[in-house]
Amino acid sequence: MCESDDTKLHMKEVVIRTASLDDAPALAHLMSQLGYSTSADEMKERLKGILSTASYMTFVAEIRGEVVGMVGMGIIDFEVLSFNKS
Repeated sequence: MCESDDTKLHMKEVVIRTASLDDAPALAHLMSQLGYSTSADEMKERLKGILSTASYMTFVAEIRGEVVGMVGMGIIDFEVLSFNKS
């Protein structure tokens, strides 16, 4: 991004927060931009499951109140997950 100093985006303008069901329309738009056609209603249903799972977190990035990115992460219990199936 090559912008003049007065329009350059600074990290202090980026807000990272936990996703909510209200983010469904913006997240559906982001997913569609990545080639995963998703409606706001479909995304809301997915988020209901994701947000109710204690071992998974979804965060959104906002710039000036607009959701511009997302990241999801999960915790895997390797005691339960067995890679060496006999």
